[in-house]
Amino acid sequence: TKTGSGCCNTYGDFAWDEVPGATQYQIQLVHHIGCTSSHSAIIPGPASAGRVQAFGLCLGSQYYMSIRAFANGMWGPWSADVNIFL
Repeated sequence: TKTGSGCCNTYGDFAWDEVPGATQYQIQLVHHIGCTSSHSAIIPGPASAGRVQAFGLCLGSQYYMSIRAFANGMWGPWSADVNIFL
């Protein structure tokens, strides 16, 4: 889901399948079209949803989103990119 103003409180809410034993997740948003800023957020786990909220995320912009889990003392691989619009 997406919401926020266009400048300061823009955020995206994300949901995923929980990884057994994960203690945190990292969501990454890499700019693609529109706004030129990229952002990431660490979500404490176990969790199956989280929010990336940052100054500089722009509504109407296109991002590549990916996620990875931290489990058993190490980060797993990044998921495949998902093309999203905020």
